[in-house]
Amino acid sequence: MLIRVLNAAQAGLARLLREPKATPGMARPVLPTVTLDGLTPQRLTALLRSAVSSNAREYLELAERMEEADLHYRSQIQTRRLALEGLEGRVAPAGARGVQRRIAQGLDEMIKADWWSDLTAVSDGIAKGYAVAEVLWDTSGSEWRPAEVIARPQRWFRYDPLDGITLRLEDGTLHGQDLQPYAFVIHQPALKAGLPIRAGLARAAAWSYLLKQLALKRWMIAGELSGVFRIGKYPAGTPQESIDILQAAVQAIGLDGSAVFPDSMNLDVIAPKGSNGTDIQERICRYLDEQVSKAVVGQTMTADNGSSLSQAQVHNEVRLDILAADARALCRTINHQVVRPWVDLNFGPQPVYPQYELPVQWPEDLDALAVALEKLTPLGLDAPLEWVRSKWAVPAPKPGEAVLGAAVPTPPAPVAPEPAVQRALQAQAHAAPPPDGIDALVDLALADWERDLAPLVEPLRVALSALGPDATAAEAIALLPGLLAQMDADPLAERLTHLAYTARLAGVAGIEAG
Repeated sequence: MLIRVLNAAQAGLARLLREPKATPGMARPVLPTVTLDGLTPQRLTALLRSAVSSNAREYLELAERMEEADLHYRSQIQTRRLALEGLEGRVAPAGARGVQRRIAQGLDEMIKADWWSDLTAVSDGIAKGYAVAEVLWDTSGSEWRPAEVIARPQRWFRYDPLDGITLRLEDGTLHGQDLQPYAFVIHQPALKAGLPIRAGLARAAAWSYLLKQLALKRWMIAGELSGVFRIGKYPAGTPQESIDILQAAVQAIGLDGSAVFPDSMNLDVIAPKGSNGTDIQERICRYLDEQVSKAVVGQTMTADNGSSLSQAQVHNEVRLDILAADARALCRTINHQVVRPWVDLNFGPQPVYPQYELPVQWPEDLDALAVALEKLTPLGLDAPLEWVRSKWAVPAPKPGEAVLGAAVPTPPAPVAPEPAVQRALQAQAHAAPPPDGIDALVDLALADWERDLAPLVEPLRVALSALGPDATAAEAIALLPGLLAQMDADPLAERLTHLAYTARLAGVAGIEAG
């Protein structure tokens, strides 16, 4: 009986995992139902407040509109997302043997599957605060695996109005429907503390978007009017019909450049000198773009008109910090909501789980490394050649392959000596020279040298020992004049005199060694 119940439960779970949960309906339309024509500061304030109150449809549509209408904002968001999606993933195993090894191998196969790349679609949470993808499982075999990942529109979901943190499926009710476990991947990057809906970059850039649209509108109007002011004048008592004609003429000059009006009326055209009338809108737009660049990618050097290449490279490190943080956040989401469910369903709960990683390669200063190797290698630093080649991505040359390098001069070939001379040199090299009288005198002099030098060195040794280890060189030198009277050189002089006299007599008498 228990086995039948377990089999039925397993079959029901398999059916739930392979069937989609978030499908289009009345509460989840495919096409947007909100229009944002004529966005004003009042309406922007209202929709941002409404998003915090769990009704975020207008805010989400605004986030979509911003990426469509503001090319600068779109490029910055795309730069950040594509940098994250361009990282190459790897598996960090939880163990090297047994079940942990099999789990790591299975995870490595999964990240190479076609559907795995679809997980990066949840990186859209960087812009909107959250992103949701539905996972459809393949439960036909002995091992259950995700077979498809489908990105779902954020407007199909809503936050619980009571806590503002729990995400639910939109079904037309106040609180929404609970999300089934193992069926969804919810990415909520913690870009700031507080409610997740307030963490998206679209919310931070919304006011810049509105102000930029207003400035662009004024800029286009100023361009259309070419910086010209039209002033219409009419005499007192002019009927309203004639005033309307003059008003139409003033407007027509801005559009068509010509107008017809009665002779009794006067119209002046005043054009300001210079271009100060239109430069203000351009400066506003550039300023707002720079603020958006700082908010999205953390810098403006490589995003806008930057300065030198070296400055751009320095500022690019800030972007790498942001990229590393985005990679860690995405890996946490995938590990908790994809890797762990797959392991639990197939291998059961584990004390330690393998980790999916997206390592960020930090650039190295290869010039500084080359200088360091040049200085440290002669001092004994052992740098593996393969490691050095990997730094510059230079492969090892194949046997016989031409290589680049400094030309080494070929030494001249040695001249072979005559055979007789060569034999004599070889015999002389192998023959040991016989000892002579000088060798015997040297051995005699070195036989007891410590006794002869002791009266000369002992006073100096005793004096230096008395100074202690903290004495300076100047203090030691100051002792030397007083030590000369105590240093007895007579034994050494006597020994040298005796040896010199002995050598003299031996040389005159022709006495050999011994």
